[in-house]
Amino acid sequence: MKIQPSDRFVHQAEGIWKRLNMWIDKARGRKKDIINLGIGCPDLRPATILTDRLSEFVKDTSLYGYPFSELELNNEISNWYKRRFNVDIDPIREVLHTIGAQEGLTNLPVSLLDSEDILLYPDPGYPLYGYLASFAYSRGYGYPLREENEYQIEFDRIPPDILKRSKLMIVNYPSNPLATTTTREALTQLVDFARRNDILIIYDNTYCEITFDGYVAPSILEIDGAKDIAVELHSFSKTYNLPGIRLGFFAGNREIIKILSDVKSNIDFGVFKPFQRLGAFALKSNEVREEVRKTVETYRRRRNIVVEQLKNCGIEFNVPKATFYIFAKLPKHIENDEEFVYNLVLNTGVVVLPGSSFGKNGQGHIRISLVQDENTISTAIEKINQFLTKC
Repeated sequence: MKIQPSDRFVHQAEGIWKRLNMWIDKARGRKKDIINLGIGCPDLRPATILTDRLSEFVKDTSLYGYPFSELELNNEISNWYKRRFNVDIDPIREVLHTIGAQEGLTNLPVSLLDSEDILLYPDPGYPLYGYLASFAYSRGYGYPLREENEYQIEFDRIPPDILKRSKLMIVNYPSNPLATTTTREALTQLVDFARRNDILIIYDNTYCEITFDGYVAPSILEIDGAKDIAVELHSFSKTYNLPGIRLGFFAGNREIIKILSDVKSNIDFGVFKPFQRLGAFALKSNEVREEVRKTVETYRRRRNIVVEQLKNCGIEFNVPKATFYIFAKLPKHIENDEEFVYNLVLNTGVVVLPGSSFGKNGQGHIRISLVQDENTISTAIEKINQFLTKC
């Protein structure tokens, strides 16, 4: 008997990560030293104050029951929203924590969409977005984010027949992979668009604390009327260098929160309680906030190194004001970005991601992640530069 994945999952099983790992193995077989600037996972270690406190929580055996939602974390999320965005959040009815951001992203469309509904998602965008509609047995449409429009949403480019059936829209600023930011004015237009067209919004704000040059990322929940149609997603992975503990949360529309909570009650019992306690501590600690500032400064220095060296590569890019990515346009004579990345990995050991892996509108680009130390990043960009001279 031949066992095969369902039609919904076959494309995911054959995605870019599987191919990339094959290329890396092949490069290692050629004795290449691998420098991975492809993965979107922080290389920085969590602050000692966090690991020490986690150790205390893990040793507390009273926290090993079923990990239902703890009000302590909900309260600190509410306090953080007030302090950070001046937004009032009901800690009981307008907050739900998730087993990492991806779990929440996956289960929410399943909770809301029917077979004839359409999920709108950004193209280019985080690859998972494009798969979520199939998980929910519904339809998906990648709305184009164009460089000519600074990768902002062009509502009039969404076809009327698509718009009529659209029920849920994912929006992500600061953006992965684009490293593009947005403004309160743009979010006001987004909320108005969603309310006029009866569309619910998932606003992925997981990179809101990794910003540079004076830019402060807004929350969609700052906008009047946003709570009528939106929930906002956050993650502890990027801000606090805690990707392994799998802790995220939604905040916003209480009906959406209730629906997702009901669905999750049949799937899981929540996040391990010591992780919840750690999240609450991270949100309220002044010492941890200082550690976050140091993390952001590290990414700013790395960004500056890459920006300076890329100027000599014949690659076009915008200097990012947020995230730890740079989305760069390859020279025009390079027609296939995935083929370029394949040859780059094989010949130099440097790993980046092809822009086309983030959607058809990402073709001709690469995403560089700032997830190595400064010397290693500098070495990698120099290797990219040398490789480009031979292309």
